[in-house]
Amino acid sequence: MDSELNDRGAGEDKPTTAAPSPEALPLQVPSLYQTLPESLEAIVMLAERTHPGAVTSIMILDEAREHLLLGAAPSLPDIYNQTISGSAIGPDANPCGTAAFGNCMVVVEDIQSDPLWANFKSFAEELGLRACWSQPIRGLVGQVMGVIAIYHREACSPTGAQIQSIQNLSVLASRVIERHTAKAATAEIELRLSETSLRLNQVEKRADNERRSVARREAFYWTIMEMLPAL
Repeated sequence: MDSELNDRGAGEDKPTTAAPSPEALPLQVPSLYQTLPESLEAIVMLAERTHPGAVTSIMILDEAREHLLLGAAPSLPDIYNQTISGSAIGPDANPCGTAAFGNCMVVVEDIQSDPLWANFKSFAEELGLRACWSQPIRGLVGQVMGVIAIYHREACSPTGAQIQSIQNLSVLASRVIERHTAKAATAEIELRLSETSLRLNQVEKRADNERRSVARREAFYWTIMEMLPAL
């Protein structure tokens, strides 16, 4: 199954380059204003350029805050992504689920010997993944919004520079998610306002029709009243 990995994730791990600071977001993520999946994929590609030889995925916490859904992982095969997507978070979940639950970075130096990978150990072995570093993606007030994971093909732990790089990438992902969430919320509000305006117009139209009907009935009544003395 190694061959299913995208070429961006192929090869031996190389030294980590400096991840861009959050302030560099508009320059480093040109698809920021596209769809959320496209923006997250841009973050993943940036992470894989920053960590040569590694494979990256981004998972998003669902609205119930109970499961992680696939955000972007173009270098991992679809069958793996489908298997991981929807995983529950918890203290004994997979590394991403544990990181989301505890709101802290989870470092698995060797997937084959770590109990958090018990359910996916054979899958990871087929893909040649030996280490996984999972960093929560936090919102402005510190709430968990998702997880970014960096996979390596050799058992290893992150250096201080690599930890800083992953944290920078998580901030970039956070800003992308928050911006798209805000855009979606604004679109929802605008839709509701439009629907409310339409309903008000319909109510006003019915009220106007009713006023016209009442006016016609009143006119007819007074016409009859004026005719009565002549009868």
